[in-house]
Amino acid sequence: VTVLRGREFQGTASGHLAIDDTQGQIQTQIASDAGVSQLSLGNLRRIVRKTGRADARGKGFELRTDFWGVVRALRGLFVTTDGRAGGPGHAKDARDAVGRLMQARELQESLSGLAQRHEAQQRDADQSDVVKAIKARNDAIRGKPSGGEQDFPELAEADLVLSSAAGISLAAERSAHIASNEDVAVTSGRHVGLAVGRSLFASVANALSL
Repeated sequence: VTVLRGREFQGTASGHLAIDDTQGQIQTQIASDAGVSQLSLGNLRRIVRKTGRADARGKGFELRTDFWGVVRALRGLFVTTDGRAGGPGHAKDARDAVGRLMQARELQESLSGLAQRHEAQQRDADQSDVVKAIKARNDAIRGKPSGGEQDFPELAEADLVLSSAAGISLAAERSAHIASNEDVAVTSGRHVGLAVGRSLFASVANALSL
């Protein structure tokens, strides 16, 4: 293990850059004693001051701290589990996410149009606005490729995009809240289930259409 360490002036805390070249277990780690903050890459293993390599902790990468964490991207952020084994292609390649979002928009458009044709909704009803909003977001996520070699058009606006090749699960010990100043769309290709421990409330200012 090669370690470059800096120590707090007139103190005991320190930080280090460690490169572990152990055969089959390579790791690069940047760490600070402040908040036990670390970025570990490769074969994750604790590196302890004075004693060196400690317990193995898995593979991949870990960014952790006992303090607060922030990820901030002015022009947009894309988080995905759609793999590109070996890392080919450009970094913002969002074709899988865009494909799912376009499929969802088509389902929204198809079912809202069906409801309007059978007079369950008025033509150009508010659900049409939701479909238009979905399309606008999809277009912004996909961008407008010109075909150039250095053309990376995705995330034309400051969108946050989460995409999964399997599933997305959200869990909160206390309350959860989804808020939008404009439209909210929920699209399911199969079923939607609601399980409510006590009461279900719906407050609607104008119209409710099922």
